[in-house]
Amino acid sequence: MSRTILPIFSDARISPARQGRLARDHDRAAPEQERLAFIHHSRELGFPLDDIRELLSLSDQPDMTCAAADVIATRQLVAVEDRITRRQALQQELERMLTQCAQGTVSDCKVIEVLSNH
Repeated sequence: MSRTILPIFSDARISPARQGRLARDHDRAAPEQERLAFIHHSRELGFPLDDIRELLSLSDQPDMTCAAADVIATRQLVAVEDRITRRQALQQELERMLTQCAQGTVSDCKVIEVLSNH
């Protein structure tokens, strides 16, 4: 593994012993930062925390088959597709309400009428 030395390591004011300690600290922090990035990206994709825990556990077992990860990702894809379908139905309902709106008074308002009937 190649190590990226931060620019401050070339500063003559930092002793070689301190530079070595900073490099070791950086090497230890890298896996934690990768896990945090993994969690962040998983959350952006909408994965529930339990699934993220399971995926992290799977990532610690690199020789294991990825079938379990595929199941989790497939389940998330189905959930996203379901949310999209529901959002599209909501969009159509709102569009229908606005299309029927005659821009008259509140007593004739289709938006109020439709919302009241649900």
